[in-house]
Parts: sequence; C-alpha cells; structure tokens
Amino acid sequence: KDGEKDGKWASYWEDGQNWGEANYKDGEKDGKWVSYYDNGRIYKETNFKAGELDGTSVWYDGEGNITDEDIWKDGKCVEMCEGNE
Repeated sequence: KDGEKDGKWASYWEDGQNWGEANYKDGEKDGKWVSYYDNGRIYKETNFKAGELDGTSVWYDGEGNITDEDIWKDGKCVEMCEGNE
C-alpha cells in the first residue's frame, strides 16, 4: 500500500511448505507472526504492535512442546524474560 508492506505476508520453504506468516500495517510489523519448522510444526509465535514486540512470544521444539515464553510490552520484555529474547 503506497509502497509499504501492508496486510498478511507468507513465506515458504523450497518444497512449498509454509515457512512463516506475518502481518504488516503501513510498513510496520503489526499483529501475529508465526514461523514454522520444515516439518510443518510451529517454531515461534509472536505479536507486534506498531513495529514493536507486544504480547506473548512462544517458542516450540520440533515436537510441538513449549520451550520458552516471554511477555512483551512496547518492545521490552516484561515477564518470563529468560531465554530467546
């Protein structure tokens, strides 16, 4: 939109499997982002607001088990901040 990323974006592994889904608003990350392992399982779920991490970020292992979880506000980790920030 007007030369800026806007709306839902998707990326794919070479074999066509979904690699990730992202949302943009007026060129900035905004909304839910999801990344996947090449086996199709979720690797990471994050949330953005106006380009900054905002909300819960969750990482998973290849079996689908949660390995880390952080809570963000305005780009700063505010809870459970030990790990992948």
